[in-house]
Amino acid sequence: MAGEAKEREMTEEQRRGNAQIAEQDYNAAVLDAADRVKIQHALADRMLQALLIANGGGLIGLFTFVGNVAASKSAAIRFDFPWLHAAFALFVAGLVFGLAAHVAGFVSQDRFYNQAIIEIRDAQKNMLVGGPRAPGEELERFNAQGLRAYKIGIGLAVISTIAFAAGCGAALFAVQG
Repeated sequence: MAGEAKEREMTEEQRRGNAQIAEQDYNAAVLDAADRVKIQHALADRMLQALLIANGGGLIGLFTFVGNVAASKSAAIRFDFPWLHAAFALFVAGLVFGLAAHVAGFVSQDRFYNQAIIEIRDAQKNMLVGGPRAPGEELERFNAQGLRAYKIGIGLAVISTIAFAAGCGAALFAVQG
């Protein structure tokens, strides 16, 4: 008789401990979801600004330089037009890849945000049943999609940066003096 009471008491104590762990998991998941929104905003803002300024600035700078040379009376500087066209095309490609990287970053954070919401929902369920459960397929799917979009965004940002560097090189080859 005394053994059964002690066993029930330990079970209740374990249940309270599990409920506390579940509540801590819930609170951590809520904070994570809030942080994901802040991260999404900061990443999108900084990445878009940097990539667009670099490639857009290169494009505008090249237009300005070509216009100033064309307007000047000096014929000391000539342009190799295939290289000039390549420079313009590379800066435009850099802009496009930069914008695509921004979109991929947004998708990534959206998927991670949805993952965090599922974690919150699961933590609430865990509080009700008194213990943690294994993550479901939906959680793993959102995580995998977020990681994929994240990697794509990084790749697009790298391609945008390479397009900027190649555009600079093409612009240098385009100028003959």
